[in-house]
Amino acid sequence: MDSSATSFFYRTAFQGPVRAGLAALALGREKLYPPAAASGVEQGYEGQLDRIAVTAVGHWRGEGMALVEKVTDDMREARA
Repeated sequence: MDSSATSFFYRTAFQGPVRAGLAALALGREKLYPPAAASGVEQGYEGQLDRIAVTAVGHWRGEGMALVEKVTDDMREARA
């Protein structure tokens, strides 16, 4: 999801939440959005999506990482 900042033009402080939201949408659709440019540098991914690692950077001590996972029926039953 490297091109998300370019596509949505958001500030550094919002990188984490925006990318986590995009990851959740991609997991729900079971497909990543296509590369932003046709240069061939970014490659699309057509495999199965179970989890997506989300990264964010900040101006000062704002770096972060999150793992967004798809919720399955097995997970729902285990919590019940």
